[in-house]
Amino acid sequence: MKKIVFRSFVISLVLIAGSLSITAQTDYSNLKLEFRKEIAKKMKKSKIKGASIALVVGDSIVWSEGFGYADVENKIEASSETQYRIGSVTKLFTGIAVMQLQEKNQLNINEPVSKFFPKFNIKSRFGSIDEITPRNVMTHTAGLPCDIMRGFVSEQAESYMKEIDYLNKEYTIYAPNTVHAYSNPGYNLLGCMVEEISNTPYKDYIKQNIFDVLGMNNSFFNELDATGLAVAYNRKGELANEIPIREVPAGEIKSTVIDLSKFITSHLPNSERTILTKESYCEMRKVQFDELYEGAFSKIGLTWFIRESEGYDNIYEHGGATLYHRAKVAICPEQNIGIVILTNSSRGGAITSMSTKILKKAIALNSEESDKIVEEKKERKKSIKKAHISSDELNKLNGVYALPGVIYEVTTKKKCLTTRIQGFRMDMIYVGNNEFLPILKLLNFIPIKNKTARFIFKKEGGETIIYQKDLENNGLSIIGQRFEKAQITDKWEQRIGKYKVVNSKTGDFNLFDSMEIVKENDILILKTTVKLDGEQVMEMGLGILSDDLAYVLGKGRQGGYSVAVEYDEEGNELLRFTGFLLMKE
Repeated sequence: MKKIVFRSFVISLVLIAGSLSITAQTDYSNLKLEFRKEIAKKMKKSKIKGASIALVVGDSIVWSEGFGYADVENKIEASSETQYRIGSVTKLFTGIAVMQLQEKNQLNINEPVSKFFPKFNIKSRFGSIDEITPRNVMTHTAGLPCDIMRGFVSEQAESYMKEIDYLNKEYTIYAPNTVHAYSNPGYNLLGCMVEEISNTPYKDYIKQNIFDVLGMNNSFFNELDATGLAVAYNRKGELANEIPIREVPAGEIKSTVIDLSKFITSHLPNSERTILTKESYCEMRKVQFDELYEGAFSKIGLTWFIRESEGYDNIYEHGGATLYHRAKVAICPEQNIGIVILTNSSRGGAITSMSTKILKKAIALNSEESDKIVEEKKERKKSIKKAHISSDELNKLNGVYALPGVIYEVTTKKKCLTTRIQGFRMDMIYVGNNEFLPILKLLNFIPIKNKTARFIFKKEGGETIIYQKDLENNGLSIIGQRFEKAQITDKWEQRIGKYKVVNSKTGDFNLFDSMEIVKENDILILKTTVKLDGEQVMEMGLGILSDDLAYVLGKGRQGGYSVAVEYDEEGNELLRFTGFLLMKE
């Protein structure tokens, strides 16, 4: 890898119209030095070609810098003014637009989406769609499909309004207000609603009411407006082709760390330039549907994800990812501080994940309580001892579990639980307090302990759920839901076999070309190989609802998808799955 060049653009920044002031009331030189070294190390290890960062305190940028290259081939170095694709950080702008319309009494986020956007008419397995509100959609608790894969990424992307037609052919995946399942179509729906209510094209609305107001002169949707857009690199560090997405309101903005600094500053106290009332800003940062996030690492506000850290004030953040770009913005309003990190490489998460660490370090420079987290982590470093649990208690946890895309069976073996996930053996040793230590058995006999994680089995609503507890961040995430094997009807038995996609369009980036329905251990499994910066096998267990409808087992993102039977004009049977039409070969 070529030598990484670090540059400062303080002089050029002061010349930008409407830019934030740059001051240095607190000395951040040691912080910069520390993280420059760490960023360089991670970039080399993860083959990240370019990145940019901006740290904001109050109305001032205290650190802005580019690392590596925006374009290696043409030797264009990354800078504070390099334009990157910010992916799902776009959702923050869509959320702001919704709140602006509510402030104008043009909508109410607690009333049905269908009231404000009658074109929305998705099928439902859980009652009336009138229960789905903008608040549900903004918090990913509406039960909408997580993605409509067909045409999601395409060289000839369709209008984002077209996705409503695809969405209306799908089924809801969960009942509203019951499960958090991140949804790109949901935010596309909000963008379409903004366009309908404001009678202004979504892109124009965002430009007029956010970009222009905040002086974000280097932010845009259309690539024709780019003057310094970074090129993309895959996980091997090779030049890659970044393809447009259909869901513009969910992830299509391009911007710079300087422009996004203006955006996050508008969320901080006493900002001179705002785009919402104080009440709306507070509502967006308020924890929503708290009962769904008990013990979770991140909770949800209106669009913002909320990270509650012991010893620190809440951090509000949102990440973004396209095929190859990665992005993260985060703010801590109580400390009047925020950060932006953008990269042009698919393994750029190694850099964007540093946002919280950098924020906390910056906060610590102005705090007398900077040692709290360090002390808490030291306390957690205790020896791990096996605890007693009876075979009967272990046997009660045995069964088949589903995580969307993965099916695995948990059994008891030699006083511990064991399973095999995607070919790898995993043992679970009971260590007390209802917690199990996961041990990966490499080559079936070399033990590798994950000392920062614990597995927890919980009974919830009559279901057994497996959570993974992250000891570093003290958060929980679902990694499995036990289910009972259901009888497979004759109709679904006849559908076992290979399928091909028959509705791809020119220019589409197809995540897969074919799928297969197989039967393993009396379970129907929809199997495919996903092609996304590499290949990954997905095995989705199917729950049978009727002869013409099944759904993907497992809670969370990618779970609950419908697999529905329909027929073409010649009467051939097809299966509809996330927008794809599949015909048996």
